Amino acid sequence: MPRRPPLNTIVVGGGIGGLTATHAPAHPGHCVTLGESARELGDIGAGIRVSPNAMRLLLRWGLGPAWSVNDVKPTTIVYQ
Repeated sequence: MPRRPPLNTIVVGGGIGGLTATHAPAHPGHCVTLGESARELGDIGAGIRVSPNAMRLLLRWGLGPAWSVNDVKPTTIVYQ
């Protein structure tokens, strides 16, 4: 099977979805350009919960050490 040429992709938005959409195709060697309108990156909102399946993907991408710097692991869950 012949090797396909790399793709050139543009992703608009640097949130979690945009960063994921940028990293996934860039990892195997495609060219990805990320566009973000914010002048500075910063925290917006209280936080996110990452499911076990998503966390496995982040770990596979080598983001475990960077993630663990700011992570908070819940000790209990209360349903109301």
